[in-house]
Amino acid sequence: MEHALIESAVSSNRLEGVEVDPGRVRNLLASPKPLFRDRDEEEGLKMAYQEFVERVGHIQAPRGAKTEMVLSALGRLPREFTVAQLQQATPGVSREMLRHVLREQKGKSVECIGRGPGAKWIKKG
Repeated sequence: MEHALIESAVSSNRLEGVEVDPGRVRNLLASPKPLFRDRDEEEGLKMAYQEFVERVGHIQAPRGAKTEMVLSALGRLPREFTVAQLQQATPGVSREMLRHVLREQKGKSVECIGRGPGAKWIKKG
């Protein structure tokens, strides 16, 4: 992600007629309070960052991507598992999404044994 941001900043600055060394951009991004050489460099970097944020904001995972991630993780888990183990196997997926997928799979490919945080889930078949 950092590399994409640096390339975006360098390209945007170039479009504005400002040449900035990629190493300089990296240093500016890493600094808690960057020191810009001049106003053009500061404005160029701010514009590049804004453009990058807008582009990244439009990138979304396709529908069902997290469900597929959870189903794939279920296949890798032992026959008996907990929601905590499933959560550990699926970083970036909310606990609520895990519960949603488990509810959909209940009776089909998994069964729940017990209730509460210590409940065990068992894969069928």
